[in-house]
Amino acid sequence: MNFDNPPPGTVVDDPRNGEHMTGIVTLWWGHRGYGFILPEGRNEKVFFHWKSLVDARAVKTAEVGDRVQFTYRRTDKGAAAMDVIIVAK
Repeated sequence: MNFDNPPPGTVVDDPRNGEHMTGIVTLWWGHRGYGFILPEGRNEKVFFHWKSLVDARAVKTAEVGDRVQFTYRRTDKGAAAMDVIIVAK
């Protein structure tokens, strides 16, 4: 294994990894299965994929403006949300 060039999507060291956050969905492309969340108190958008939604049915009901809870994870590709739960429409 080459540790100098980790495979894409590898989790990188960040003190916020595993931190539970809340935020607002700012972009959701349901037909493509991904979108972005703006965490409260931060100006960095966080990517999320439909597979990170705890309730798979939310793929059809998610929309811009939804309030969500999620677990923060930074990878070599950038910030990502895991275990996303829609808490308010």
